[in-house]
Amino acid sequence: MNDLLESKEPLLKVKNLSKSFSVEKNFFGRTTKSLRAVHDINFEIYPGECLSLVGESGCGKSTTARLILNLVKADQGEVLFENEELLSMPARKLRQKREDFQMVFQNPFSSLDPRFTIFDSIAEPLIVHKKGTKESIEKRVFELLELVDLAKSFATKYPHECSGGQNQRVSIARALALNPKLVVCDEAVSALDVSVQANVLHLLKKLQKDLQISFLFIAHDLAVVKMISDRVAVMYLGEIVEISSTQNIFSNPKHPYTKALIASAPVADPKKRNREKIFLTGEIPKPTEIPSGCTFHTRCPVKIDSCLSQVPKLKNVCSSEKKTDSHLVGCLLY
Repeated sequence: MNDLLESKEPLLKVKNLSKSFSVEKNFFGRTTKSLRAVHDINFEIYPGECLSLVGESGCGKSTTARLILNLVKADQGEVLFENEELLSMPARKLRQKREDFQMVFQNPFSSLDPRFTIFDSIAEPLIVHKKGTKESIEKRVFELLELVDLAKSFATKYPHECSGGQNQRVSIARALALNPKLVVCDEAVSALDVSVQANVLHLLKKLQKDLQISFLFIAHDLAVVKMISDRVAVMYLGEIVEISSTQNIFSNPKHPYTKALIASAPVADPKKRNREKIFLTGEIPKPTEIPSGCTFHTRCPVKIDSCLSQVPKLKNVCSSEKKTDSHLVGCLLY
């Protein structure tokens, strides 16, 4: 996969993206306290690649997804999709451009309209974007149902008549209706049973291979991330602290936070349970009270004095000259 990506230009470029939310205002309506959700993040996604964003709950993963799709307005930064800037794009042009990027939300029961049949839900983006006649739209809907391994009989059902896994397949079919180049999956399998998760993940991998779709996959389950990802970006308190290939992240993690995440993940194989345990002390800082220096220093077991005042920048610690083989780490130990 890396050799394939090396010859391609990035499909998506995220540059210095930041977002804060006001949580307290004074009498005059001025913000007196803000919550820093995402801070100065940078990454790229290549055609046909799956990049996963991982981290603890509240670290800014979902906000990042919504910023990229312009569902939430960013405070600063750029999002370049095929070298076109999305954040400053006029509304009419952005509406047309949305055909190329879609989103699968975490809870299929809340993302599907309960008044719509499965057919109506999948056909809606085709109707909104005026893609074909009534006959061609009907044909496309049945093609999509087959693509996600659902029988044609599901077309007349309503969401409450389907299981969680079936509804998530409907959500995926709807996201694929316009033949997008990028699909953002925000915790797309976290609400599903483990057996159903595996089916949906295999489906996504198959679609990635067959249709050459790029995925931004947001998750906190490292077993899921390891299965589906080509590269992984690790987030902590709104910042990306490490980015590399899935193999590098899981076999040779560099950042202390990444090491702690991997060490805390459950292992099914009893023979591999004797790995080193990493215990983080202290509490997670509040997003409204970000510590100075490295944001992880309040919990880091290997911090040094400069971590308290100096802000680390992402640095490539890989000797390979291939850009897709890079191993970026935001830690003063490197």
